[in-house]
Amino acid sequence: CYAGGVGVAEVPAEAAKWYQLAADQGLADAQLNLGVAYDDGVGVTKDPVTAAMWYRLAKQNKQEGAEGLLTKLEKSLTPEQMAAVDQRVNAFKPKSAK
Repeated sequence: CYAGGVGVAEVPAEAAKWYQLAADQGLADAQLNLGVAYDDGVGVTKDPVTAAMWYRLAKQNKQEGAEGLLTKLEKSLTPEQMAAVDQRVNAFKPKSAK
């Protein structure tokens, strides 16, 4: 796991890449992990709007822990940022595995 360095070197950017691929397919645990990466700026550039989008999608997919992280993050977002989150979530369509 590139996120924790289990069996391979710890490479946060590589972990984020794999989380992205899985999250794009609608996998809730990857959506949560990708949200954390964007929330903390680990392996990707810190982006609270993108983090909130992934947290919300994970929450919609019943991923444990997503609701608490989303609630905490949303308290710091502006109305404009919240509108951007809404727009991204509504536009999200899971991709097929290749």
